[in-house]
Amino acid sequence: MPLKRGIRKLKKLLIVIGIILIVIILYLLLKPSKITFEKGFHDMLKLDDRYNASFKFERLNQTMVDVDKIDLFIKDLEEFKEKLLKYENKSDIQALNLLLNARINMLRSEKYFFLGRNIGDIGISAGGFRCSEAPYIINAAYYYNNSYKYGIQAYSQLDDLLNIYKDVPNLKKLVGIDETKVKFYASPIFNAKAIAEINIGALSRYCNYDKNKPLIPVIIK
Repeated sequence: MPLKRGIRKLKKLLIVIGIILIVIILYLLLKPSKITFEKGFHDMLKLDDRYNASFKFERLNQTMVDVDKIDLFIKDLEEFKEKLLKYENKSDIQALNLLLNARINMLRSEKYFFLGRNIGDIGISAGGFRCSEAPYIINAAYYYNNSYKYGIQAYSQLDDLLNIYKDVPNLKKLVGIDETKVKFYASPIFNAKAIAEINIGALSRYCNYDKNKPLIPVIIK
């Protein structure tokens, strides 16, 4: 009898040990692997390849992403950000999140610049205009103003990335400084802002437009 009880206890012990081992194995399998800024940066560049884009060389009015692809591109970047939530919130992850925010704002700036430019000369008041053309001028102002707004946010976030997370391994080399700086910094975002301000100022001066009301796009029939 003592032998049988000993065998039963041993079996129970082995079962408990087996369960513990299974739990440990499952934990190790399901636990997110470590991700570095460098790996995340290259994963972001894979999305660039998918959309024929270039984080390093894009700039407004020259080398912009196809406007028809930008919303899908942003959606993929947002999904990338969501995946980062499962990792421990350390410097590499924080830096990656800021990088992705900057990338998204670059794309938004490009999208609105394209929409403003696509209106054509009728959306620019500086060359002379009629008040009947106000809807085009308002829409151009709205698009160019948004391009400026998102472009400035991208600038600020890239600057913060390089300053706050300068100690993250290889970050400066990957993002680029000095001669390797992101070309988006050379974008004419201040020209976009100027167009928006001149448009609204002209409409206010000559067409009784209330420049203090919220700037929203107009439906053109």
